[in-house]
Amino acid sequence: MDILLVAEGKHEFHGALEELVRRLLPAGTAISRVEKLKMSNPEIGHVSGRGPRLTRRILSCMRKALQLNCQALVLLIDEDGDRERRGFVDEAQKSGVFLVQRAVGIAIRTFDAWMLADEVAISGVLGKIVECQPAPEEIGDPKGVFEGLHAAAGCGMAVHESYAAIARSARIEILVKRCEHGFGPFAGRVGRLHD
Repeated sequence: MDILLVAEGKHEFHGALEELVRRLLPAGTAISRVEKLKMSNPEIGHVSGRGPRLTRRILSCMRKALQLNCQALVLLIDEDGDRERRGFVDEAQKSGVFLVQRAVGIAIRTFDAWMLADEVAISGVLGKIVECQPAPEEIGDPKGVFEGLHAAAGCGMAVHESYAAIARSARIEILVKRCEHGFGPFAGRVGRLHD
């Protein structure tokens, strides 16, 4: 399967999001190619017409996936405290405008919250016991919290490398349970993609 992966930030693109996607796909699904584009990339363009700008932007990503001969689009954005974004993401997921498989997701509040969900994985990556972080989706600044844990541990790898390592070792069931509004639906959508 060829996949177009679209996200907003550098931490997602340095391996963490792709690692999660590979783990969430149905068993035996082979990925032959992953194309990556930032949501802000002008190559994506905008689908003209009515409807919210974000929904039309996501539809443009679907069109781009087809242009790149990808069988699936995996797109993740952050909620960033804007609860309306959830509805736009769900609307785009259900759209029949472009016939491409898709897993459109939203991280509550940001992708960084997912990296705080499994203290066992964090502890293993940082080499220091980290306590269970309370309600990751409710943390106001999950990136800042992780960076604080990372600095306190004196970890020798960059934050984006730590994220990729956590994505490889995190217990998926814990992420689904502790990030039920963002990761849970996203995991289900990726799990329904097929060759």
